[in-house]
Amino acid sequence: MKTKQSRVFSFACQVFVIVILSLTSCGSLSKVQIKSVGSFANACDSFNRYPSLLLAQIAQIRMERGLFYAASLSDPQNKINELNSIFEAFEQDMKLASKCDFSLKILKSYSYALKVLTSDGRWKSRGVEFRSLGRAIDSLVIETNKLNIFEEQLPVGVAKSAAKIVAYGAETLLKRKQHRLTRAFVSEADTLVQALVLGLVQTLRSPQLTALIENEKNGLPLNYKSFLMSLNSSTPPLSNTIDYDRKYLQLKEQCSKLTYSRGYIISASNRLAKTHKELAKSLYNKKEAGEVFEQLSHLIEDIEMLQKQFKYIVEAEW
Repeated sequence: MKTKQSRVFSFACQVFVIVILSLTSCGSLSKVQIKSVGSFANACDSFNRYPSLLLAQIAQIRMERGLFYAASLSDPQNKINELNSIFEAFEQDMKLASKCDFSLKILKSYSYALKVLTSDGRWKSRGVEFRSLGRAIDSLVIETNKLNIFEEQLPVGVAKSAAKIVAYGAETLLKRKQHRLTRAFVSEADTLVQALVLGLVQTLRSPQLTALIENEKNGLPLNYKSFLMSLNSSTPPLSNTIDYDRKYLQLKEQCSKLTYSRGYIISASNRLAKTHKELAKSLYNKKEAGEVFEQLSHLIEDIEMLQKQFKYIVEAEW
């Protein structure tokens, strides 16, 4: 059931659409402004995998260091029980990563909608495609809210209302309407983008995630010590542990990067939200979007840093 606030927001969105479409004083967007929208869409595509990748990384480290402890147990039943616990914890951790990945499909779908709206080709059937994308984004928002990932529910209806813009024209978008539609769509979607990023940042900064990262940092040496002690007590004691030591150092390096990785993701998330807000403002400004490109350059730098930070995960053999 919609709350009074949701109904008011939905009505405001519809009024906003009508006002935007009735404006005749708005000139065409410059090529620079159109390019800035496309650049932002590409940045979204590059960014959206990293939050869930961080959570998956934590899950992998937790499982690997748990295996050190399980290997130290001599009683078969105790070892089986510990392995079952490790498996259950890993499944739960990966479910959280999967939920985060699902929520960021909103951003991916939105970036695709921007590309559809601002690209040069395929204008013949773009009206149908654009409205379909609007409905898809709303569906993703509804499903994300059901997962209860974020503290606050994401606003429903923003993308749907923006997609209604097409209904005022024809099924086929006309090239001359491209600029007007881009302005309205980006402006309305800003509410959703800001809420999505805010929820993501709150999750990444949560005490629970902080405790989980610290737990991996502190638990790894303890679990490895238990493993080494079990090797020393074996008959005969295992003297050459270089392969195990190498694995330990790999995990220690990955643990040490968790806090930095999270910080980079939070920085990129905030930059993404700020860039989008500046983008929405610039589309109604006749001046060139210098501020937007400055923000975009910083956002791209943040994403490049994330690519370097997470490169070793792709190369690692778990």
